[in-house]
Amino acid sequence: MAIGKSVIISGVVAAVVVLGGAWYFLTQHGGGSENIKILTVTPNMSIIHVPVKDCHQVTTSRKVKNKNSNFFNRMFDSKKHPEYVTVTNNQEVCNTVMQESQVQNGYAVKYQFNDFIESILVSVAPPLNAEMPLADLQKFQPILNANASAPVNANTGNLH
Repeated sequence: MAIGKSVIISGVVAAVVVLGGAWYFLTQHGGGSENIKILTVTPNMSIIHVPVKDCHQVTTSRKVKNKNSNFFNRMFDSKKHPEYVTVTNNQEVCNTVMQESQVQNGYAVKYQFNDFIESILVSVAPPLNAEMPLADLQKFQPILNANASAPVNANTGNLH
């Protein structure tokens, strides 16, 4: 009977050690953890083309027959009454051109998930350095699938 009790006690002790080790591994190494940490949040900028009105002044000149000029005026005073005079005309000329402009299109978020650095585009910026369950990242309205993974050294946090 004593041998049976010692086997049961040994089994319980072994189970406690295994469960304790599993608990330690899960809490210390993130194994099975669904929590993420927000590392960076930066505005995501896109370039768009916007039509813009481009105007400038154009000066033209041409020679026209002088209305005050006649044969007698030219004969006696050709400098004051030349046969042709220069007429200058200023005109605004406009064109529509496409100009590049930057607009913000959500936020680029990098976060650590277990041993990986992930990135995603979202509409609403999550708080920097926040820790949250992975599922909560959906609350920030992902824009498109922009995930990119890079393994991280679990001890130092550096990229491989």
